[in-house]
Amino acid sequence: MYGCESCSVREHQIPLFFKRYITHTLPYTSKDIIRQYNLHNDDKKKQSVLICPSVGHLSFLTNDGIIHRLIELKKRYEDRFDFALKLHGFCYYNERVEEGGKSFDAIHPLHSLGAQERANSALLRENFNVVSEEHYNILPFFEAFDFVSTPPPPSRMPGCQHG
Repeated sequence: MYGCESCSVREHQIPLFFKRYITHTLPYTSKDIIRQYNLHNDDKKKQSVLICPSVGHLSFLTNDGIIHRLIELKKRYEDRFDFALKLHGFCYYNERVEEGGKSFDAIHPLHSLGAQERANSALLRENFNVVSEEHYNILPFFEAFDFVSTPPPPSRMPGCQHG
């Protein structure tokens, strides 16, 4: 597993919050995740897949080819898999907001995504079930989902050409 480009791979492989998970002080558990996202329903007999795209320069979200292939994959296999998307917290600070009858980009000055990342994030949101921003800690998802993909940025994917 890799973290985002914003996190140095030398420091850690993925940003996780261990203490609250280990001490059971998170406001949700893996059982809550299973219930909320309707996972492991005996009638479905589908495997659950959570995709957690990286953000940052040369990240997963900056590669249009990967995004389109992921959408194709979901459409092709949605009868066998339940796909969900867990976006990085940065993505929630980079949305178009309606407030007081006015529309504006709510781009956080410290957590801004590029235009391509915002566009691809929106495209993924249109095509996947997106987990709640309130479920920021990924650890309960590891328990709840059958498969969790935290793909490395394309710059670290063997044979993948960025662009």
